[in-house]
Amino acid sequence: MTRYEKIEKTEHYKICHEKDFPFEEVCRIVLSAKSLRKKENKIVLITDQYYILCELKEKILYVINAKRK
Repeated sequence: MTRYEKIEKTEHYKICHEKDFPFEEVCRIVLSAKSLRKKENKIVLITDQYYILCELKEKILYVINAKRK
C-alpha cells in the first residue's frame, strides 16, 4: 500500500488541469481509490471516467495530471 501524509498540486497541474478537474475532486478520488497502480515513484489511477497521474516524494503525493475521458 502506498503511504503518503498529504496531497499537493504541482505547478503543471495548477496551470494546465485544475480549471477542468478541481483539486478537491482529485483528492476525493485518490483517497477513495481501492487500488492505485505504482510504477517507480509515479502513481496512476485510470478508470473509464478519468486519468490521474501523481508522483510520490518524501511521503507527499503530488498531483501532476488529471483528465476526464
